[in-house]
Amino acid sequence: MAQSPGHLRLSVVVPAFNEAGRIGEPLRRIAAYLRARALPAEVIVVDDGSTDGTAEVVRRIAGELAIAVRIVSCGRNRGKGRAVAEKYFWKNSVAAYHWVKREPNQPSLA
Repeated sequence: MAQSPGHLRLSVVVPAFNEAGRIGEPLRRIAAYLRARALPAEVIVVDDGSTDGTAEVVRRIAGELAIAVRIVSCGRNRGKGRAVAEKYFWKNSVAAYHWVKREPNQPSLA
């Protein structure tokens, strides 16, 4: 479900590099969280030069998420920080949340 940019209030930025085998479940969890709170939001997946088909996996599951999903491709891998800094500060949103893979010993924020 795409929303017009004027209605978006939150952009969730997900940096990804060769995450084809792992990205589906986190995107489903993020989408469920946003839908449950009726947040006018979008998910921006920043593909940082993946060679494993990450962007194709995101495109394939985007329709089932029922929220706006965009893929921004960096072309070549230049690191998570660079990808996020280059690709999400231009967004016209009130806030942006940068999702980071949580290590097993870190507490959950949700």
